[in-house]
Amino acid sequence: MDQIVVECLLFMAVIGVGYSEGVERRLLEASSVCAEPFCKLYEWFRYRLIAPLRPGLFNQAATKTKEVAIRIFVGLGLLFTAIVGRAYVSIVSCALLGLALLSRLLRSVGFFVQKKGFTYVRGEAEEIELHNSQAKVLSWNVCGVGGGMSIDHGGVLPWRQRAAAIVEKIVQADADVVVLQEIYDTELAERLIKELKGHYAHFFIHIGPSHLGSVGGLMVFTRCAVSDFTSTSFGNNSIWLNRTFCVLDVKSSRRQQTPCLRVVGTHLIHDSASHRAEQVAQIVDTIAKRHVPLPTVVVGDWNMERDGEEGAPLRGPFEHGYKAALPTRTNEMLRRWSGAEGCTPGETIDYVSVLKGPQMATISECQLVEAFDDRFDPNSALSDHHGLIAQVAF
Repeated sequence: MDQIVVECLLFMAVIGVGYSEGVERRLLEASSVCAEPFCKLYEWFRYRLIAPLRPGLFNQAATKTKEVAIRIFVGLGLLFTAIVGRAYVSIVSCALLGLALLSRLLRSVGFFVQKKGFTYVRGEAEEIELHNSQAKVLSWNVCGVGGGMSIDHGGVLPWRQRAAAIVEKIVQADADVVVLQEIYDTELAERLIKELKGHYAHFFIHIGPSHLGSVGGLMVFTRCAVSDFTSTSFGNNSIWLNRTFCVLDVKSSRRQQTPCLRVVGTHLIHDSASHRAEQVAQIVDTIAKRHVPLPTVVVGDWNMERDGEEGAPLRGPFEHGYKAALPTRTNEMLRRWSGAEGCTPGETIDYVSVLKGPQMATISECQLVEAFDDRFDPNSALSDHHGLIAQVAF
């Protein structure tokens, strides 16, 4: 609670004396702290107390009998508390509501004072030099949804139970540029910075701010020298979801004056094929208008099946790096949670692709960074998406 008070004073300072570097990060952290009690309660009720019975999976007891007994015990405890301690229940409810409202206020002010649609954080690692005109690029949708919603969005455990293994995978991949998708929880972004700041020099977080709905969810970090970084919202976004594409221009070393490679990261909208086609066109058009043409690699979760009808037009402007048959995403773990039938078991919707043109980059190698195995075990999976790592020559 003391931390919340400090952050609130910081909030008033912003209103009183204006913006200073990094203030939006502190405000958004404070917003996350205030929202955490509500998120924890939501996670417990929605994904445990009234969830489908899945013994041994999704943090449930090993047997159906034990799980039912736990739910009955908790339910009776809540009923007893509501009857005996009604005054305390009202106080707690008001406190939770107050924290939730404060969280929204801090979030709105944090995004209001954010200057460029993202927040920059300097890591502790030294910048590296790119040798032989090559860079290693990693793209990965890690299903970093808060409030336990990773369970019914991807069929995987809450991110806190996966975070250490996700960090380990990223460290092992040893990429020069990393583009993550679905970093929706502020605490997850801060956890990744804390764990990886010794490995990377530059972090870009809180990309695609939204006062009413969901942020874009991208997080970009690199150990290369940065020439420029921008984030652009798609023109067909709704007020409830601010999807974006980021453009990162890197230099082969700090001594170089001009950039050598452009990495574009994105997560296309899931609602309709026509909207995704418009977003791809906006990316291609924006890159074509950049003042400095560069070898360009476009990465991310495009929500477009590579080998399907929707993916056919992509072969015109792009050369895909990942060409293997194994899907990059699975619905099998989500099926275990919901019991739904008829879902596509696997999809190839994640990309590391080069933009065709006079200064075209090439991909010599592109492999999966495995996040689940053929058992599709929700208790061990790191995400419902595999990552993709590619060696890019420019």
